[in-house]
Amino acid sequence: MKRVSIAYSSDSDDAFMYLALEEGLVAGADEYRFEFYRGDIQELNECAKRREFDITAISIALYPQIATDYSLLTVGTSVAAEHGPVVIARRDKALPENLNGVRLALPGQDTTVSLVCQRLLRDYQPRHMHFLAIMPAVLAGEVDAGVLIHELQLASGGDDDTKVRVVLDLAQAWRKHFQLPLPLGGNVISNRLPRREQEKLAAVVRDSIAHGLRDRQATLKKALATSNAPINVQQGDDYIDRYVNATTLALDKSAVQSVNFLLKPHVPTYVGKMATGEMASGLSV
Repeated sequence: MKRVSIAYSSDSDDAFMYLALEEGLVAGADEYRFEFYRGDIQELNECAKRREFDITAISIALYPQIATDYSLLTVGTSVAAEHGPVVIARRDKALPENLNGVRLALPGQDTTVSLVCQRLLRDYQPRHMHFLAIMPAVLAGEVDAGVLIHELQLASGGDDDTKVRVVLDLAQAWRKHFQLPLPLGGNVISNRLPRREQEKLAAVVRDSIAHGLRDRQATLKKALATSNAPINVQQGDDYIDRYVNATTLALDKSAVQSVNFLLKPHVPTYVGKMATGEMASGLSV
C-alpha cells in the first residue's frame, strides 16, 4: 500500500470533505494507506512551505510561494459566493471610516483574508495571531477589530457574540468591488508524486467530497463534532452550503476566474493543472 499524507484545517467543512476517506468509504482508495493531520490554517501554510505533506489544505493566497513544489487541485476549494469571513469590533468601540489606522487582528500572515484586507482596506495596523485568539483580543481591547474565519464567522449566538458587531463581510465587499466570488482555501498535491498518481488521488478526494454530500446529514453530524464554534445543525448546514458544494467538486468558470484574479500578478502559468481525476484544460492564468 502506498503511504499518502493528508493535512486539512481545523474546521468542519474540511472534516466534512475528508470524512468518507478517513472512514474507508471511498471506492478505489484501498491501494493507499492514508495518514491524516489536522491543524490551524496558518500552521498548514508553514508546513506546505516545508513540503511536509503529500496533499494539504492551504490558503489560496499562499500558492505562489509553493507552486514549484505543489500543484493546485481543482477539487476541495472553498469559495465564498455571498457571505464569508467577517470583520468584527466591540459594540461600544467606534471605528474610523474605512478602518483607517485600526489595529486589525488577522489569522496569519499568509492567509487569504490577510491578502484580501490588503486589497480592500488602507492604512490599518495588522496584528497576526491564531484564529481562536482573535475574538478574545477584540473583547479585551487588545485590538480594535478582528477577522473571524471558519465557523466563527457565523456569529453563533454565544455570550461573546452579543458584545460584538459585524463591521464588514469580506466576501460581500470583494464581490462589490470586483464582481467575483472570493476563493479562500484550497488543496494542493505534491509534485514529487508522478502525474498519473496525482490524477488518481485527485479523483479520490473528489469522491470523498461527493460521498459526504450524498450522505449529508450523517456526515454533517460527525463534522460538527470537530467544530471550533458552538454552531447548531441548521447553522452547520448553512456553513456546508457555503463551502462544500458543486464548486468544491470542480471549480466552475467563475471560481477559476476568481482564483486567477486573486493571485495576479504573482501566480505562475501552471495554476489549475489538476481536475477531479482528469486533466484540466483552459484553467491556467
